[in-house]
Amino acid sequence: MGPLLFCHAEYYNAVVANLGLVHQRVKNLAGHDSTNMKDIVPTVMLFVPSVDGISHNEHEYTHDADIVSGLPMLTDVVGRLAEGELS
Repeated sequence: MGPLLFCHAEYYNAVVANLGLVHQRVKNLAGHDSTNMKDIVPTVMLFVPSVDGISHNEHEYTHDADIVSGLPMLTDVVGRLAEGELS
């Protein structure tokens, strides 16, 4: 994860609370494109839960409701990044 998540943790906590979402900080080794881009632009990784925590596996499944719940968070973060609020 890029530094944005930690620099703006209060912002993300407030957005999640405002949206009425349940959240927790996740420690993982995932980096995906944010690993390569974090020194150039602000990055953040947002996760929605997969059933039984299975990820990167043919048995991975995320309920539609969880995906839909994550959309307002993604929309808010992308909008703020595009407006330069979090840079």
